[in-house]
Amino acid sequence: MVSPAHIEGREFSCDLEQSTSDSGVARLRYSCTGEDAVYSLDLRWRLDANGHLLEQSGGESKDYIRCN
Repeated sequence: MVSPAHIEGREFSCDLEQSTSDSGVARLRYSCTGEDAVYSLDLRWRLDANGHLLEQSGGESKDYIRCN
């Protein structure tokens, strides 16, 4: 699940700490917990030309489509 201030998945939960935006790219920093660990997560999000959300972190990219 992704909301404006929170993301969560199967074994993690993250709360938004900071966000900035420049030239259509959102830079997000999250404070996360999961699998008995506490960590920070830095993401870059942008809308791709096909309307998908492109997420980049640590040299990896993920492509998300909207669910109705």
